[in-house]
Amino acid sequence: MRTARFLAFLLASTACATPAFAQAQQGATTGDSIRVTMSLNGDGSKTVYETDTANRKAIATTTTEAGKLMSKIRYTLDEAGRFDTGEVYGPDDKLRFKTLYKYEASGQMKEETRLTPDGAVRHKIVYGYDAAGKPAGYAVYDGSGKLLGRTRQKAAVPDPAPQRPAKTRSR
Repeated sequence: MRTARFLAFLLASTACATPAFAQAQQGATTGDSIRVTMSLNGDGSKTVYETDTANRKAIATTTTEAGKLMSKIRYTLDEAGRFDTGEVYGPDDKLRFKTLYKYEASGQMKEETRLTPDGAVRHKIVYGYDAAGKPAGYAVYDGSGKLLGRTRQKAAVPDPAPQRPAKTRSR
């Protein structure tokens, strides 16, 4: 149970989810297009993503329901427009950690490495996919490569319950 909570906290500490709530374009006529999307989170907070593909930059800013800053992530994007690196800042605007991303040839994220502000490996998250290319879970390793825990997504079709022998009572 501790491991599951730790893994959930570790993944929740960055905003890498795909935003899907609202979109707006700015400066489309000048060629300086910035895409803005917003995601409303289950806890009432919101995350605003500003993506500037022309300059290969993105910023994700998460605020509380009352508008107080929770975190900010500054990303650089690779040539394909995917996250390449990130710097994660806390509510005090202090750098908490850095991130590096690696991708499969198919374009799916393979690895996310989290570094301390001075560049030492803190954690590595390795993502897995099923044969159809859908997320199948992830494993988290510490800075020395020790497995801290792993999870996997629920199957689309649940496995049948295992057959158990009937219990018998003796008198």
